[in-house]
Amino acid sequence: MLWKRPNRLRPASDGDIFVPHGSITILGTTSSPAERPDDTIPRTAEVAALLKIGQPLFENIYNYRILRAFAGTRPLYSADPNAAGRSASRNFTIIDHEKDGLTGMATIVGGKLTTYRLMAEKMADRVCGKLGVDAACRTAVEPMIADASAADMAAAKRFFPAYSVNSAVSRLGAKLNEIVKVMEDNPAKRQLLCECEMVTLAEVEAMAADPTSYTLEDVRRKTRIGMGTCQGAFCGFRGVGVAVANEFIPAQEAPNFIKDFLEARWNGIRPVLWGNQLREAELMRGIYGASLNIDGAVKHENK
Repeated sequence: MLWKRPNRLRPASDGDIFVPHGSITILGTTSSPAERPDDTIPRTAEVAALLKIGQPLFENIYNYRILRAFAGTRPLYSADPNAAGRSASRNFTIIDHEKDGLTGMATIVGGKLTTYRLMAEKMADRVCGKLGVDAACRTAVEPMIADASAADMAAAKRFFPAYSVNSAVSRLGAKLNEIVKVMEDNPAKRQLLCECEMVTLAEVEAMAADPTSYTLEDVRRKTRIGMGTCQGAFCGFRGVGVAVANEFIPAQEAPNFIKDFLEARWNGIRPVLWGNQLREAELMRGIYGASLNIDGAVKHENK
């Protein structure tokens, strides 16, 4: 599917694109130097600046619900020591350290997640050239995960809501048939734990059991639980409950797991606390602070 990205025909700058992404649209970006690589907390001033820049394209933008803000650190590299900000290349570079006296060592720097396979191809080509290997690289033509067959799609449509089948197939990848089989054998596993992103109990259980899942954030990245409009208000405690019920984590560790999960969500919510998002945040605070007493603010006395 080809997405059209509304933008202004001008040199690259802050707030120059609106990118459709599933059920939401991303407005961005901003660019500023970071003092530390882990400085990834977005700021309200940046959000306000983006809204002002975006209003000429969407005049009613201030009435839209802003779901969350996010930021990341990009390791830019430029051979020009004077290049900075937008003038610094967003490309990647391979540095051969042979000229430094380190024969057989090379470093790849820069780039981004969307170019990681191309980066791998170019680095592999460089290594193969050093080793005398003459073979065509298959990175660009060999899929990491095969597309779902028509039969697999038909099976998935029996258990996933019609409008979420493609999303489920995309996020499950090679685990699709395994999850569908679980849902077929046990109808209770079809219940939704995350209504916003249409994530089922079967998916959360499977990803929580995955040996590479150590936190609820790992499960989120694999299923999109907590990434919808409620930002984990309803599915966060459900996800932890599943992990405890299936003995993936000890019950006494549940509060720490949910706190870490909510804090990660809060980092993106905090810069946009107004309008509907503020009301949603207060609802979340009521659920976890008042009803579940997640911070232990309410002391219970044994009588």
